[in-house]
Amino acid sequence: MKLGIIGLTQSGKSTAIFALTGQTPGAAGLVGKHQAVVPVPDERLDALFQIYPRDRRVPATVEFIDYGEIPRDSSAYWANVRLADALVHVVAGFDPVSREERDSSALRAAYNELNAELAVSDLDIIERRRDKLSKQIKRPTKTQDQDLEELALLERMLEAENAGGSFADVEMSDSEAKLLRSFQLLTRKPELVLLNLSENAWSNRGEIKAAFPENVQFIEMCAIIEVELGQLEESERGEFAELYEIAEPVGPRAITAAYGVSGSIRFYTVGKDEVRAWTIPAGLSAKEAAAKVHTDMAKGFIRAKTIAFDDLSAHGSEKAAKEKGLVRLEGKDYRVADGDVLEFHFSK
Repeated sequence: MKLGIIGLTQSGKSTAIFALTGQTPGAAGLVGKHQAVVPVPDERLDALFQIYPRDRRVPATVEFIDYGEIPRDSSAYWANVRLADALVHVVAGFDPVSREERDSSALRAAYNELNAELAVSDLDIIERRRDKLSKQIKRPTKTQDQDLEELALLERMLEAENAGGSFADVEMSDSEAKLLRSFQLLTRKPELVLLNLSENAWSNRGEIKAAFPENVQFIEMCAIIEVELGQLEESERGEFAELYEIAEPVGPRAITAAYGVSGSIRFYTVGKDEVRAWTIPAGLSAKEAAAKVHTDMAKGFIRAKTIAFDDLSAHGSEKAAKEKGLVRLEGKDYRVADGDVLEFHFSK
């Protein structure tokens, strides 16, 4: 899963990537694009590794990407951001110039300022596509029916925007959403807000929950404190974390929240040499999940032997779970559930 870190100038997003990944700050992260891949903390994978002793355990990974400062000509910049699966929007809890703490109104204004830039970028794409389709439908083509449906959707989205609404709030059918998928609209991407508080305001972090709309998921952090925490020896982290009342580092918290806002789940496979976790969007079929492992598994898909992690963990072994009738054979249309342990059967 790719998480794109975005934020206004001096919001702390360049520091955030080090806080999120536990890496040591360096010149490479201060200018231009910087990215880091981190393993997903996964207690279920740890438990499966005990049930199925193998040479290695392979966790799912998350890639955090900081795209650097937003340039004046930002079209190429936002084109890169569109490749992210979800956005991590860093909002400073303080004014970058005066360093004074922002109240709820100022926080909302900072949050809305960058979202307005996302909307402008999306507006340009939608208008250009609308104009192209308006010309295209004037002559018969094989895709004319689909073009008409897409044009009607785009017109509806533009009407909503002109009325002061957001592209993200436009309701649409599954078929309409599919038409927009290739656009990778920024305003419709899953979003997690990372509220970057100053060290002085960290103790009052519970008072700022009214700063964002109810449908916005956010977590608080103090990037400077988190970076310091990541640089400490393991033996020293507990006391430091207790001092600042940090029950869990921001990295694992952000990863958990990102899975939630993006609607992603994990399933597991057990091979000859490894136990591995895989990230997929919720709702994928067994055949589609098989393709994540290897395209040959999807092409020759026959069935998937399936055990829910909770059932496997409760009984301690696959053999015991099977004796209870908890091991199932599922077809290609089975919708994979979070925590499924799958063995794909396929023809070569």
